[in-house]
Amino acid sequence: MPDITSSAKKRLLNPKAVPFFPSWLNTTVTDALALLRSLPSVQSETNRSIKVKQLINHITTIDPEQLCAIISSQFCKELLVQFDDFQTPVQRELLHLCCSVAQRGAEMVEQWKENKFAKQMADSGLIVKICTCTVLELKKWRNFGSRSDLISDFLIQLVLTYSFMQKATELGDEKQQLLSTFYKAHLLAYHDCLLKEIKKSELKRRQIPITQFSEKDEEIETKLQIVSQSLKALSCITETEVVQHCFVKEFEIHEVVAPLIHISCSPEIRCSQRLQTEIIKNNQTSQEFLSTVYKALAELTWQKEYVK
Repeated sequence: MPDITSSAKKRLLNPKAVPFFPSWLNTTVTDALALLRSLPSVQSETNRSIKVKQLINHITTIDPEQLCAIISSQFCKELLVQFDDFQTPVQRELLHLCCSVAQRGAEMVEQWKENKFAKQMADSGLIVKICTCTVLELKKWRNFGSRSDLISDFLIQLVLTYSFMQKATELGDEKQQLLSTFYKAHLLAYHDCLLKEIKKSELKRRQIPITQFSEKDEEIETKLQIVSQSLKALSCITETEVVQHCFVKEFEIHEVVAPLIHISCSPEIRCSQRLQTEIIKNNQTSQEFLSTVYKALAELTWQKEYVK
């Protein structure tokens, strides 16, 4: 395996990092199942993680037809076996892989197509595993007071994976309560964090040359990406009337999402809630973020009688 710099390796192994793949990592994965099965035999934890990243990159970039050929029942069963109890970093990296597959399946439904991964995931026991772990971890979090500062990356990834898997599916009362509480705390925390990062960066920009802010810009862009994915997952589980009643009328999730729309405010109108600054570039990430906010609000408020 080619050498990579320590900084590149750090970004590569950081699940929160902006996607970054060296050119050698973009090579075609000829047999995804074989690559997945080979992970336990790789001695180095770093190399195992890099192999998972390679697989994630492959799965998130290939066309749907190729992906359908990869995500077989055998692939899902192997993924389930390697999940074990999610204790190691690589096992949690594999959860990112599962989330990517679940998200692409949900996107198929968005395009009025059949989710071609749903049956394989269900038959393999993958959905039951994710559901069980998600509910268990959410209950643990609730027992500690449902505090936003106790939301781990692992919990976020579990909830997003579960949400993508359950697109347009009715949820029981307990799951609705747990998920509503989580999404409200999670989105509020990221909104507050985003505001703090922007204010901090704006103050420093007055004293430090702009060329020294690339890393800070990446941090903010990464937060936008995380919120975008979270809103997409939220939209998946708020399509039914029963779930909407809980999320909107009881927990008022739309009130948490709405302030994010101010990323598009023009400086000329002098909006006091404006998020867009020089820190947030008008690029694909910010445009996708704004589009996702609008879509999430549309999904949450189509039953107008629930909205104040």
